[in-house]
Amino acid sequence: LDSSARDSFASILNVSDPLAFLLSASEENIRLFFQKLSMEYRNYNNQTLDVLNEVFDFLFEYFRRNNSGFYRINAVIGEDFNLENHSRTADSSPVGKVKRVIINGYSNKSGNKKTKSYVEIG
Repeated sequence: LDSSARDSFASILNVSDPLAFLLSASEENIRLFFQKLSMEYRNYNNQTLDVLNEVFDFLFEYFRRNNSGFYRINAVIGEDFNLENHSRTADSSPVGKVKRVIINGYSNKSGNKKTKSYVEIG
């Protein structure tokens, strides 16, 4: 991860050592990371966005090990836009198919802590 992206997420993730990084995987930090990436995704090239998604996936999996009631909501390119599982980018069409997945969402089993996948619709 380049230094500007790493610095941008420094308030959410502690990268001083591996244990501190894993301890960053709290429910609040997962939420903040998701929101920040959703708001700032245009600031990153595709490679950096891919790495940030990998970091989120890793942290979420670690979080899920201690919070087994949570799961991912995986969006698939080409599937129909669905308000139940997707939030669209501001410049997306209001209807259509998923053109790009910015970041996959997550939920708890009861559904009261649902964060929809953030996608571009075309």
